[in-house]
Amino acid sequence: QLYSALESGRRGGSSPVDEDKLDLHQAFLDIALPLGEGRTLTLRGGRQEMSYGSARLIDVRQGPNVRRSFYGARALLQWHDLRIDGLVARPVRNEAEVFDNITDNSQALWGVYGMGKLAPLSGASVDWYYLGFEDEEAEYAQGRDHETRHSVGARLWGATGGWDYNFEAVYQWGRFGRGHIRAWTAASDIGYTWNDVR
Repeated sequence: QLYSALESGRRGGSSPVDEDKLDLHQAFLDIALPLGEGRTLTLRGGRQEMSYGSARLIDVRQGPNVRRSFYGARALLQWHDLRIDGLVARPVRNEAEVFDNITDNSQALWGVYGMGKLAPLSGASVDWYYLGFEDEEAEYAQGRDHETRHSVGARLWGATGGWDYNFEAVYQWGRFGRGHIRAWTAASDIGYTWNDVR
């Protein structure tokens, strides 16, 4: 998959995530291994997009012109209504010229992401995951240093009787230089749809 993302008229020039004249966005190989009825293991390697759950931690970056891709390997296990993904990847660093994007070897991402139906609740699904992230050149207000961050989280989402909901909680720990990382987040969005209203 090739793409060209162009921007003009922006005061101060184009931002790094809004212009990439021409580059390779995705090129990966899938090997599907059938394991019986309703069960498949897919091995995927190469440059690829990844987006999981509410896309709070891993996403394709929908807002800017240039979508995000990763270079790495995934094992995708589909076991009836259960799916478990294992991943090891590095982000692709976007450059503005022609075919000059490279793998960012200073950053690494790895983890396991599971998704499945929650039988006791009609229309409900649950995600659970562990994600590890390393950045050798992380930069924050207090300076630049080596960062390692681990995240565990769970997400409950679904729809029933006109209601839709999405609850997610994440806990993080790790290190930035000599400092310790301890962080958490909880988020939700709930909606109702009147299906009989024009």
